Amino acid sequence: MEIPQVSIKKLTEKIKDIVTSQGLSEAEIIRISLYTFIDFSLLISAQAVWCNTKSNEELAMQKIFDDSINQNIEISMSVLLEASQMYFNLVKQHPPFTDLISMVYEELAITDGQAKQFGQYFTPIDLSRCIAQLAAIDTMERARIDLPVSICDPCSGSGSLVMAQLEIIHSQSPDLLQFISIVINDIDEKALRANCLQIMSNLGEHRLYLYSVTATISNTITQYKNSGKLFMLYKGFAKLTDDKLKLETIL
Repeated sequence: MEIPQVSIKKLTEKIKDIVTSQGLSEAEIIRISLYTFIDFSLLISAQAVWCNTKSNEELAMQKIFDDSINQNIEISMSVLLEASQMYFNLVKQHPPFTDLISMVYEELAITDGQAKQFGQYFTPIDLSRCIAQLAAIDTMERARIDLPVSICDPCSGSGSLVMAQLEIIHSQSPDLLQFISIVINDIDEKALRANCLQIMSNLGEHRLYLYSVTATISNTITQYKNSGKLFMLYKGFAKLTDDKLKLETIL
């Protein structure tokens, strides 16, 4: 089936219409609309990955939606569904692990004029790709020595650095993905959810596998001695490998 062509601009315009309220500023409406879109799309992505794998993988995730959302805010479910479908079509249209969420942030001017509103400053895409080029080379070199190989980002944000590394690895050594273990953390749970969305949507839409993904929430400066609060744990080839080892042990 041919995928309808969607642009980032069309997606962001749709996202802006998810939430309506006369009592909020435009910036606040955009913020809530974006996070509602991310949460909803993450939930769909997680379910899609789980259904597609037929229980060959393991996936656990903490509660997504906030209880703190203002009850007076009106959310258009039809618009939310359209925005989510537009995003998944974009994932299909682009090479695996393209950092689409950063493009959405930029289109919404979150990284510029509204950065203070969101309290977040994300790594520019070009800089992420430059750093990722160097990191990916090291990752693939380590893979020749020992497997699995971990990609860690203790301040991951929406995942620009991790996504850039995965994109490069997939383009150069796609078979290596099944031996990549992702470990991500951020103090901002909403940004971490965006990172999880990017990873899970690509696994689902492109039918790809990673060894594992561990996502935690913590302050890496003050909580560096503990592992933080676990938000999501995904075991792809890790579970398959563990199950095989258990079977071989029994036999």
